[in-house]
Amino acid sequence: MPLQGQKSERAVQRRGVTHLTPRQCYLGTSSTYEDIFDFVDFGPNANPFLSKCGSKNEPTKSELAESACKEPVRLFTALETPEKYMNMLGRLAEDLDALKRDKVLFKRMKASKFLLGFVTVPANRTKNSRASGRNLEGNDSEDEFDEPLIKMYEQISPNDVVIVSELVRSNRVLY
Repeated sequence: MPLQGQKSERAVQRRGVTHLTPRQCYLGTSSTYEDIFDFVDFGPNANPFLSKCGSKNEPTKSELAESACKEPVRLFTALETPEKYMNMLGRLAEDLDALKRDKVLFKRMKASKFLLGFVTVPANRTKNSRASGRNLEGNDSEDEFDEPLIKMYEQISPNDVVIVSELVRSNRVLY
């Protein structure tokens, strides 16, 4: 099935037209996944035929998990916000039992840096001052809890996840 002018990396590599089987592409459009997966629309006469040949309207959770393992940064960038990425991870978590049945995929998921972790830090701290536990002036701050906070995101593997169970500590991580 020829694709022309698609944004996918595969299409760019082949300069123009890319040939895919019906199972390798999805029907219609998707504002969420169009930068990650290949979508086609050949109209009302051809789309039902492609559907019978294996094309789907959207990627399965297994396909999303595979993409998250292979290209986590590309997927995060395509989804544009941490909230959208977290929603996608939540959809994967809802179907975790089914994902576990694919032993190869699940092993890859356990080793890949596709989860989204964050640290909440005061906005005016530098990397070096966070490590020392002091504010920029070098003094311990009594007003530390009044400082504006920012979240710093990083993609991490499941082995690197730390779950903070204390409510006070879940709002800020102190160094």
